[in-house]
Amino acid sequence: MLAAPACVVPYTDGGRECKDGAECQGMCKAAQDAVIGAKAGGTCQTDTHDIYGCYNEVKAGMVVAGMCFD
Repeated sequence: MLAAPACVVPYTDGGRECKDGAECQGMCKAAQDAVIGAKAGGTCQTDTHDIYGCYNEVKAGMVVAGMCFD
């Protein structure tokens, strides 16, 4: 893995409740225990570094399969 310096830019709406990524500067992340296919809300991504790890997204009020980033 390449260890390169990077800037972490906070999003002004980070942590706000959402039902779709269009409501956020970043993505709308589902709760860790959210079930794929279930209706749910999420929270807006907090910053540009908040993309790392594994998570599911919320799109149009529904939990969709996400991905993992290292």
